[in-house]
Amino acid sequence: MALKCIVVLGVPDAIHRHQGPTSLSDLASSLPLPLPLHHSKVDALRRLMRPLVHAGFFTATDKGGGGKS
Repeated sequence: MALKCIVVLGVPDAIHRHQGPTSLSDLASSLPLPLPLHHSKVDALRRLMRPLVHAGFFTATDKGGGGKS
Protein backbone atom coordinates (compact mmCIF):
# COMPACT_ATOMS: atom_id res chain seq x y z
CA MET A 1 0.00 0.00 0.00
CA ALA A 2 2.83 2.42 0.82
CA LEU A 3 4.42 1.71 -2.56
CA LYS A 4 1.18 2.48 -4.39
CA CYS A 5 0.76 5.77 -2.49
CA ILE A 6 4.33 6.81 -3.25
CA VAL A 7 3.91 6.01 -6.96
CA VAL A 8 0.55 7.81 -7.18
CA LEU A 9 2.06 10.88 -5.50
CA GLY A 10 4.87 10.85 -8.06
CA VAL A 11 7.74 10.45 -5.60
CA PRO A 12 9.98 8.43 -7.97
CA ASP A 13 9.58 11.09 -10.68
CA ALA A 14 10.27 13.88 -8.18
CA ILE A 15 13.44 12.15 -6.99
CA HIS A 16 14.53 11.73 -10.61
CA ARG A 17 13.92 15.45 -11.28
CA HIS A 18 16.13 16.33 -8.30
CA GLN A 19 18.90 14.19 -9.87
CA GLY A 20 20.18 12.93 -6.56
CA PRO A 21 19.55 12.88 -2.84
CA THR A 22 17.10 15.44 -1.54
CA SER A 23 15.58 16.27 1.82
CA LEU A 24 12.07 15.12 2.61
CA SER A 25 10.86 18.71 2.88
CA ASP A 26 12.26 19.54 -0.59
CA LEU A 27 10.77 16.33 -1.93
CA ALA A 28 7.38 17.10 -0.38
CA SER A 29 7.40 20.62 -1.82
CA SER A 30 7.81 19.20 -5.32
CA LEU A 31 4.80 16.87 -4.97
CA PRO A 32 1.19 17.75 -5.78
CA LEU A 33 0.24 18.21 -2.12
CA PRO A 34 -2.28 20.85 -1.01
CA LEU A 35 -0.63 24.01 0.30
CA PRO A 36 0.44 25.17 2.78
CA LEU A 37 3.05 22.49 3.21
CA HIS A 38 2.74 21.82 6.93
CA HIS A 39 5.34 19.74 8.78
CA SER A 40 2.68 17.06 9.35
CA LYS A 41 2.67 16.39 5.59
CA VAL A 42 6.44 15.90 5.64
CA ASP A 43 6.02 13.56 8.62
CA ALA A 44 3.37 11.59 6.71
CA LEU A 45 5.73 11.31 3.73
CA ARG A 46 8.46 10.09 6.09
CA ARG A 47 6.12 7.40 7.44
CA LEU A 48 5.31 6.28 3.89
CA MET A 49 8.95 6.21 2.84
CA ARG A 50 10.34 4.40 5.89
CA PRO A 51 9.08 0.86 5.04
CA LEU A 52 10.09 1.33 1.41
CA VAL A 53 13.61 2.29 2.47
CA HIS A 54 13.69 -0.78 4.70
CA ALA A 55 12.51 -2.96 1.78
CA GLY A 56 15.23 -1.52 -0.47
CA PHE A 57 13.09 0.51 -2.89
CA PHE A 58 14.78 3.75 -1.77
CA THR A 59 17.87 4.66 0.22
CA ALA A 60 18.21 7.04 3.13
CA THR A 61 21.22 9.15 3.95
CA ASP A 62 21.97 11.21 7.02
CA LYS A 63 21.26 14.94 6.99
CA GLY A 64 24.88 15.69 6.21
CA GLY A 65 24.58 13.63 3.04
CA GLY A 66 21.62 15.47 1.56
CA GLY A 67 18.51 13.88 3.00
CA LYS A 68 16.48 11.05 1.57
CA SER A 69 16.46 9.79 -1.96
